[in-house]
Amino acid sequence: MLRGNAGEVASLIGAKAEVRGVESINAAGDPETLARTAARALGVVASVTGPIDYVSDGQRVAAIANGHALLTRVTGTGCISTAITGCFVAVRNAEPFEAAVEALVALGVAGEDAAVGSPGPGTFHVRLYDALAALDPATLDGRARVQVQ
Repeated sequence: MLRGNAGEVASLIGAKAEVRGVESINAAGDPETLARTAARALGVVASVTGPIDYVSDGQRVAAIANGHALLTRVTGTGCISTAITGCFVAVRNAEPFEAAVEALVALGVAGEDAAVGSPGPGTFHVRLYDALAALDPATLDGRARVQVQ
């Protein structure tokens, strides 16, 4: 299992990328192609997170459109997405593609909920933890914005 932003994933597969700290500044290729290429090259399920998250097992690619712009304004949300993905894959280890997609839907939906009424990133950050704790399967099923190709 691999999860990273476009610059991180591009660097791992030898594509041109500019990464400053943990921030992806520029990456050769679109995130969908990076996810598919990384999955094939490394033999893993690869997730490339950004405004639209992409997950690939080398054959299929899922585009996840859940989330909120405030997720980019809080330090550590990439680490949170990695940790959540690891948890989902641990529970559903026979189906890592599906687990990775579900994990990113969960974080995205929690981000959408946390953003409601948040005046800025500090309040959003605290509300994100509460929103994650409040998730339930019916909410995730009803609000998932996923396209699989």
